[in-house]
Amino acid sequence: MFSKKYLLAILLAQTFTALAQPTEQDVRNFALTKSEQEIVTENSRMMQDGFLFYADILADKLISLNSLSANYNYRKGFVLQKLTGDFEKSLPYMQLAIKNTDSNYDAYSSKEKSAPTDAFFHLG
Repeated sequence: MFSKKYLLAILLAQTFTALAQPTEQDVRNFALTKSEQEIVTENSRMMQDGFLFYADILADKLISLNSLSANYNYRKGFVLQKLTGDFEKSLPYMQLAIKNTDSNYDAYSSKEKSAPTDAFFHLG
């Protein structure tokens, strides 16, 4: 009986740990160690879940990988608008994003070089 209680305690602890919000350092380490595809996927998830501070860290990493990507510039501009409310800060990113948009935008693919057509809305 002791082993069942012990096993249950371990499983519960792992469940709560898996559901915990990451720390800033966790996200920075993720940005340094994961593939571009993994960073794109996590950035998309964080943007959708409203973890904009963390999404911004990952957007910075994506911009450092390809500063001319409409996709990555859209991500950075979107996060800046939502996180800070500062339209002026996001403007250079959105201006690059609208140069290449696609109505069939795939937010979860690192092969996606276009931005969504939503970029025009966020540009103003």
